[in-house]
Amino acid sequence: SWFKGMNSSVYITRMVVEPFVRLHTLGISYLDGNRYDKIMSRALGFLDAQAIASYNRMKKWEKENKEKAYLGENELHYLYLNTPLPHALSKDGKDAVDFFMEHLEQQASRMTMYDKALACIILIKHGKKSEAKKHLQSLLEYTVYSDELGRYYDTNRAMYSWRNYRIPVQTLLMEVLYAMQKEELTVDPEKPAMATDQIRRQLCQWLLNQRRTQLWSNSSTIMDALYALLMAPKSELQVTVADKLYTKSEVTAKLSPKMPNEWVVNRDESSDSPMSWVSVSMKTFMPMSEVRQDTAHTGLKISREYYIES
Repeated sequence: SWFKGMNSSVYITRMVVEPFVRLHTLGISYLDGNRYDKIMSRALGFLDAQAIASYNRMKKWEKENKEKAYLGENELHYLYLNTPLPHALSKDGKDAVDFFMEHLEQQASRMTMYDKALACIILIKHGKKSEAKKHLQSLLEYTVYSDELGRYYDTNRAMYSWRNYRIPVQTLLMEVLYAMQKEELTVDPEKPAMATDQIRRQLCQWLLNQRRTQLWSNSSTIMDALYALLMAPKSELQVTVADKLYTKSEVTAKLSPKMPNEWVVNRDESSDSPMSWVSVSMKTFMPMSEVRQDTAHTGLKISREYYIES
């Protein structure tokens, strides 16, 4: 149990484990010999035991009813969380994973959009990219696009829960596209195929717009959104100056020698981590007599002091 005097919970445990698994996916290690190592070890052991128990119940149900059992959300999330970790499984644990994977391939086409996106990620991690691509195509067919909003789901079928709006489905779809890497996908049968990177940037546009309107109003939504954004490769740093787009390779101390102003872009390149700091500043020159204080619009305060040498 995570709280004294309360029962253990698969749901709460996977909610706690998921951020650490995602940190591992981003290349950020939390296994530093401290208490988090022990907590994760116990949590994963608990999830393993619950997955094996679920596997045994499903096998028994299938034997009694002579039909296939259906994977639930806990089984799907177990596969999602277990796949990227260097986590040793017992023989029973491996049997449970194989059993769940067999059912996943057979049932993915009948899942909700959220579960189908989870299934795509799991299939890709298990080397079944062609199968995942088929289900991804189905997910994309329900999206719509506008220049202002980006690409998003305009259907209640993409709803995850009352508290998260459609953001979890959106971010999972972005994660699928990261995992799919360089592919050409048909989103609209009447238009040419699009690259996965282009589709993902359109999804990102909607996600950032929701930050302005929905506010990503709870910790679960914030973690989903930040994870989807942090998965972007370093090469996607882009800066727009004077209506021209500059990529990371073009970012220099002075972006355009023809401009009267000097734009300086600094990025921390000291680490190979996918996360880093970026700052953009501008140096400009004008006669001192033209400099004015404009606190109403910019909050900028300027003071001048003159020193006379005698």
